[in-house]
Order: sequence, then C-alpha cells, then structure tokens
Amino acid sequence: MTSEATEFESHRRLSPVGNFKRFSRGAAGAVSRLGGFLKASTGRRKRGSHPVASVTSGQLLTGPLDAESEQGLDASKWGLVRSRSVTRAAAAGTFPCQLCTTSATSGKACQDLVTTGSRLFGLGGFGSALRVRIYDFAVYIHPEQAKLSALARASSKLPVLGSQHAQFCKSLRSTNDIDMSLMVRASRNLPIKLLAKEYERILKRRIQKVGGSQKDQALALMLKSFDEKALPDNIKQGGSVKKGTLLTFTKQGPGTMTARANGQQLLTVESPKLCQAVFDLYLGDQPVSKESRKAAGDAVMGMMGTIPYHSPADKGLCARNGNSCEVLL
Repeated sequence: MTSEATEFESHRRLSPVGNFKRFSRGAAGAVSRLGGFLKASTGRRKRGSHPVASVTSGQLLTGPLDAESEQGLDASKWGLVRSRSVTRAAAAGTFPCQLCTTSATSGKACQDLVTTGSRLFGLGGFGSALRVRIYDFAVYIHPEQAKLSALARASSKLPVLGSQHAQFCKSLRSTNDIDMSLMVRASRNLPIKLLAKEYERILKRRIQKVGGSQKDQALALMLKSFDEKALPDNIKQGGSVKKGTLLTFTKQGPGTMTARANGQQLLTVESPKLCQAVFDLYLGDQPVSKESRKAAGDAVMGMMGTIPYHSPADKGLCARNGNSCEVLL
C-alpha cells in the first residue's frame, strides 16, 4: 500500500552460481506459496529493462523499470528475493470512473479518475515471470475545481512539457483549491504490523520532504489508525489486512484528510502538510511511478483546458457501466 518510498538494500555481489541457486530456491517458494510472500534472503538491487505496461494506454513499453531508488516496500522485510520494484496500469474496471462523496452541508461532489497503477515486486534475473502484485492504486481529481483553480490560471500561460510537467504535478500535490483522493486496493493479504511500520516510515519521510514535521499531530493520529486494534474487524484476517480491502484517502480544501477502509471512516484530520505528503507519493518529484504521474498530469491539464481532455473511460482506465461511480457517505 503503499504505497512508497524505499531503498532496496544490497550487501554483496553473488557469483553466477550463487545467483542461480538463490533464484531456484525463490522460484520454488513462489510456486508453492502463490497466496503468500516469498521466503528467502535479500540480495542486490538491480535495475534493467523490462516491459512495463503504460498507465495511459495499456500498451507494453520496453525501457528502464519505472522505479525510483526510494520507492516501494522494503523488500527484505517482505521476504522477497532480489526484488525490483515495478509499476503498471491497473486492469480496466479495477477502479470506478468516479469517486463521489455526499454530506448534509455540501451535498454530492464527484471526482474523476486520472491515473491508475499496480505495485509489483519480482525476482531479479529470471524472475520476470514471478512478479508479485502487492496493491493497485488510483488517483481522483475534482474536475470543476481543477478548471477554476489558481494552478489552472498559472498553467494556461505556458506549455507544460518535460521538467515543467513534473513541476506542474508537484504544484498539483500542494494545491489548496482542488479536492483529490487516493484509493489503494490490497492485492493479497498484507501483515498489519508490517504494513503500519512501512506507512510510518514512508509518511514520515514524505512529510519532511514537503516541509512538514515528523512530529505532526495529524500524522501521529493517522499512524495510530493503522494499529491492528483500531482497524475494522471486517477488513482483518488473522494478523493481516484482507486481500481486496480498499483504503481511501480524501483531501478536501487546503488540508482536511479523511481516511476510510472499505467505506468505513477511520479518521478525519486537519494538516495541509500531511495531505501533501500522501499525494507526494504519486505526484511529487520522486513518485511511485513516473508513468502514472505523467498520466495524472495530462488528465488534469485536460480538465483545465491546457491540452485536449480524454475521459478515464476513453483511456481505458475504467469501464463504462452502471457501477462506474463509488459513493462515500
């Protein structure tokens, strides 16, 4: 869930024979434990070229793995061998085209899907066939607010290309007048204690990165909400969060963050820096996926009228059907 910044630790270079033996042991574990995590020791982090599915079109791209040095879950703690972090587009229909909230004061407000992705880990070397999907994610943006925002007025004067595109997304992460949401769906049972520890590590790093404090009270409350005793019973199985559990983080205004698990509210806190930290993970200058960030930026610029707009359904991110909208009360 992470969602996610991590360093993949390496302590030594293995010999070719050692690599093959280690891969064989990892492969055997993967086959015998498809529903769990691979059991083996950590090896050297390795980057290379592998087909990665485009977030915007679903086509296969051949190029560097879409992963930054501080992304992902700590592979050694999750029991993955020589893990490399990969992202790809989530399957069409994985998430609804719209996310709507209703309240007695503001009525119904809907946000549009702007990007999706899946977080995978795979064994190095021959491990491309043994990738393990950890979670799927989606980002939503309020289209009308985006069109009328201060960011839209500033961006309309200049073409947003290259490094300017990354800066645009970074500014979007920090905007005060655009509501947005993050949805994360667990693709397997995830150990709660380990998950909570990873969220703590990631969010503390990100909140400091956006200029906030690791002692932020709202951050402390959010981390406390991921304690095993605080989570709803219907999302737990043993000591894990169940496969399929949907976590939703909704930002409203400059800094109101509401977290939900399968639609059940966990907490609402007020902290602009915490909101920025959560979305920095997907829109900042060290995102989980550069492809996903670019897709989000293009979609929001389309909402603003800077470039032609294509709906999430047009881009194949979701399916047009009667259940294309998820409503949170």
